[in-house]
Amino acid sequence: MQHPKYRLTHLVSAVVAPLAFLVTGCAHSDVPKPLDRIESAAEDAYDEALDAKNKDVEHEAEAIEQAWTAYRPSATRDGAPSDAVEGLDAAVRDFRAVVKKSSDPVARARAANAVSRWVGALYAVYHPATPAILNELDYLGREVALDGKSGDLAHAETSIAKLEETWHAVRPRLAAAGASFTAKKYEEALAGIHDGIASRNAGAVVFHAKRGLDAVDVMETVLHD
Repeated sequence: MQHPKYRLTHLVSAVVAPLAFLVTGCAHSDVPKPLDRIESAAEDAYDEALDAKNKDVEHEAEAIEQAWTAYRPSATRDGAPSDAVEGLDAAVRDFRAVVKKSSDPVARARAANAVSRWVGALYAVYHPATPAILNELDYLGREVALDGKSGDLAHAETSIAKLEETWHAVRPRLAAAGASFTAKKYEEALAGIHDGIASRNAGAVVFHAKRGLDAVDVMETVLHD
């Protein structure tokens, strides 16, 4: 449940249509292996960047570029949304550029996460084992954590608004699966983020964002086909 004291009055309506696609998608076929590689490499790069494993991040950036080159023609042919294709074009290019010019952990992690932004929309074209919308929940949770790490709590308010709108689309699935405990833990994490923003405690924002990401890992198991 959204923390009433800190309820944001302006919802981010721009994400409503993409969320509908992520929830419903279309049963097309198995997820192509290069797309799986992009997803896993982007998540690995995020973690490696924050751990200052610079060579590993550079390896992941190269792997993502190669996998995207291999998969992109299929994405267009299979009916992927054009904004997702164009968005990933830019994200892959920008990630390589950031890796080349900066060793800042947060900058590298955010560039890696920008690749993840588009993965859910591409997964939704197929029939992934877990709902594609969980990729969006993961991406947005990492954005909140990065806002905390960079001390940008104003941006964290925007990020959590998007995160909560996505969560509202996921919550009914957990209820249908009888996973009320997992839902409760996630909402506790959201409340903790709100408290951290309100008290200007960036460390608390990071801590509770990570709690939320841990809960998403559980959701992936609960909602696995």
